[in-house]
Amino acid sequence: MLVGPVASGNSSLCQALLGEVPITSGVTITTFKAKQTAYSAQKPFLSDATIKENIIGYSSFDQVRYDAVVNTTLLQQDVADMPSGHETKIGDGGSMLSGGQRQRVSLARALYLKADLLILDDALSGLDANTESKVLTARIWSRRLNPKTKCNCSSLHSQEAKSCLSGPSHYSPPQRPTCRRGTT
Repeated sequence: MLVGPVASGNSSLCQALLGEVPITSGVTITTFKAKQTAYSAQKPFLSDATIKENIIGYSSFDQVRYDAVVNTTLLQQDVADMPSGHETKIGDGGSMLSGGQRQRVSLARALYLKADLLILDDALSGLDANTESKVLTARIWSRRLNPKTKCNCSSLHSQEAKSCLSGPSHYSPPQRPTCRRGTT
């Protein structure tokens, strides 16, 4: 998990991992070998389709995995309250959903994809502290859903979110980013 202050390059790093950052000279070298990468953007992309279609994307449907992802992202109650449940159309860009619901549907889609690498670009930013805490302590980090996980968060609200940074697999850059000229 990479955690840094706003505007410190977190999203740029995620984009670079995806190969989406144009370079003017030199090369970008990554050492991980992922057959498939799942990505949840800071600003969720959702299509004018049902909740279920947005979560499944182009993957084949697996009821057990779908249920696990819906539970992990705490969408079960939201879906139960919708007029057509999982078949509810969410509107263009998820216009029928709250910001937190849009963020969790986007996260659910990334988790549903059976990817080797999961890149989350501030994927919890639209959630309130209580929901963020529950999602972080859920099965989102389990090997059953995603064997390799890379996560980028730049705004953490809950104590659980802050305490999850204490392990060796987490990096927090200094509060004041240092700028160097040349190769980094």
